[in-house]
Amino acid sequence: MGNGTRTQRSMGLLKSSRLTEAAHRWRRFTMVLLASLALALALSGCGGEPFEISGAWKSVGDQSWGVVAPGTVVRFGDTVNLFSPWDTWLYEEDGADGGELTVTGALGGTYSFDVHVIDNDHIELTRGSYALELERSE
Repeated sequence: MGNGTRTQRSMGLLKSSRLTEAAHRWRRFTMVLLASLALALALSGCGGEPFEISGAWKSVGDQSWGVVAPGTVVRFGDTVNLFSPWDTWLYEEDGADGGELTVTGALGGTYSFDVHVIDNDHIELTRGSYALELERSE
């Protein structure tokens, strides 16, 4: 009977060590997976500087809207000067490629534009067939 008890105990230790080894393998796999994901995010540019529409933008296209003609500087600050110097605005980002700009004119008309971010210094505002090309200005 003594030998049977030892065999059961040694099999119990064997099962325990296999379980521990499997847990370590799983932990290593998880750590490698998380490290790989973190590296992929870092390389893809996630976590970089977000796009900021605030500031001065020069109209570089050939279309005119409201008070904006080619060469006009459009300033996104407390107000924006698309239809008048006192327009209010709201920019809602949809993703890295742009978002929606809502402008309320001084006389109360509200207009929505699609914002296409070409890069941090070039955007295009579109509404229907109209496109206003803007380049960041200082």
